[in-house]
Amino acid sequence: MGSLKCNFDDGEFLCDTFPEGFIWGMGTASYQCEGAWDKDGKGMNIWDTFVRTMPEKIQDRSTGDVALDSYHHYKQDVQMLKSIGANTYRFSLSWARIFPNGRPDSVNQAGVDYYNNLINELLANGIQPMVTLYHWDLPQSLQDIGGWLNEEIVEIYGEYARFCFQQFGDRVQRWTTINEPFISGMMGYYYCNFAPCINDPEEGPYKYVHNQLKAHAQAYRIYEAEFKKKYNGVVGISLDTSSYFPFDKNSPEDAKAANRCFVFRLGWMLHPLYHGKYPQEMRELIDARSKNEGREVSRLPDFDDHWSKKLKGTLDFIGVNFYNAELVRGKDDGVIAPEWGLADGIPFFDSRLPGWNRDMNAYRTHDMNWVRCGAPWQDFTPTGIRECIKWISDNYGNPTMMVTETGCSGVDDKINDEQRKEFFKLSINAVLKSIKVDGCNVVGYSGWSLLDVWEWMSGYTIGFGIVHVDKSSPNMTRSLKESGKYLGTIFRNNGFPLSK
Repeated sequence: MGSLKCNFDDGEFLCDTFPEGFIWGMGTASYQCEGAWDKDGKGMNIWDTFVRTMPEKIQDRSTGDVALDSYHHYKQDVQMLKSIGANTYRFSLSWARIFPNGRPDSVNQAGVDYYNNLINELLANGIQPMVTLYHWDLPQSLQDIGGWLNEEIVEIYGEYARFCFQQFGDRVQRWTTINEPFISGMMGYYYCNFAPCINDPEEGPYKYVHNQLKAHAQAYRIYEAEFKKKYNGVVGISLDTSSYFPFDKNSPEDAKAANRCFVFRLGWMLHPLYHGKYPQEMRELIDARSKNEGREVSRLPDFDDHWSKKLKGTLDFIGVNFYNAELVRGKDDGVIAPEWGLADGIPFFDSRLPGWNRDMNAYRTHDMNWVRCGAPWQDFTPTGIRECIKWISDNYGNPTMMVTETGCSGVDDKINDEQRKEFFKLSINAVLKSIKVDGCNVVGYSGWSLLDVWEWMSGYTIGFGIVHVDKSSPNMTRSLKESGKYLGTIFRNNGFPLSK
């Protein structure tokens, strides 16, 4: 295969294999692929509402009502996984398909049956299920009482998690509690491009993440106390991040700013789960800015002693989701560049906006010469994942990690998807280097995504799938792309063995 230009080059290609027992898989999410939005007793979720009340927010005004109809065609999905030699499938449960009103007094047996059937089909084909309890599709009835900004949801989520552990825990060994608190919090409450689209940029994301971290800890402690000895599974969380590099490699200020971006992106979530509190640098910056804004209370919440103790140590593994890299410049706190404006002639992201972007005192940008992927927000930076893994390892004692999402967006459904094929080659090799060269404890790789799923505000205008779905065919026919065939070679070889 010819080599495409990569925006970051971290050395020669490494020909070697992954450790024995390494996990290989692909992922999807319930709202993005299941369809059957109103079938068999499923309740409304916030995305069902969002696409109806704010259709202009979706680029092609499409919905996930049918999506790829995995609700009826899950057996085809399993066969696609089997054909590439995957040993794991990461998928999410639709909370409203199991509890239509979000609470355990509304069990929908048809929804439980669907997930039992999917899990059993996977196991029958030698594929382990990896289940995400929450991937952004909150039951609408819970949003009606304040959603993730209402602390009551922590207990409600715990009951939902307990029910799922009871129903599926005998066959599911790997759980992720919540997918990407940062993205759903920022897009839902900061940029207002995701459900529930509540414009509260200064406080909303911080409150949202605060309660999601509590909910994660609640679910973890329930599994630990009631199911761990019986089923011996593991529970983690999936966190998204960009990789952050100094704009000027010789600038100490830019290096500090790049690290600060990691603190505000990954440390925001990880520090409470290891230490029971937010990172000190984050605490000081947001507390000081809140005071300067005339607030009596910081915009960044705090954990009391009860929650601090409950949060500490609630990770069996960290799921790492990666899509992009950014260059970072340090900035004087008094300098405000316009949104998508210029600083020294270079376009920078969101530095004028209140809240998170301004709080961390850094300009973020990308090189205008970088190769782009299909989505306007994604550059071709597959090797940047190594920097993310190393940052976590260096700052949190080399914990167990698994890549739970990474992939390459495309603007069409070409079967011959050369750029995506190259993305997986280089990103997987970067993960291999993080293990073999950097000594990081990475146990698996789950790419995004199995299918060309419905991509949130982009609708069907872009896709990440290694499987093409003919949405016009009666059976939603699935066809493996070239990237899927290539991944199959990597999966079966457990990496990149030297040619004999």
